[in-house]
Amino acid sequence: MEYPGGTGTHLQKNQRKIREQDQEILLQLADRENELRVETSLVPLSPGFSWAWGLRGDWSPILSKTRKKSKPQSG
Repeated sequence: MEYPGGTGTHLQKNQRKIREQDQEILLQLADRENELRVETSLVPLSPGFSWAWGLRGDWSPILSKTRKKSKPQSG
């Protein structure tokens, strides 16, 4: 709709600019949400991985002895 004096065009340009800014803000928010989702999905794995890695270190001497005993001896 065109208003007298050309204000309608100016208003439309401003509305378009606001929509573009809103869209950019929404895209930024979506990106941040995705980043947070990835970070938080990895958090529960961290303690479990540390625990398992610690077990690996604790069991290494026992496992190596077991492997030596279980190897078939040739001779």
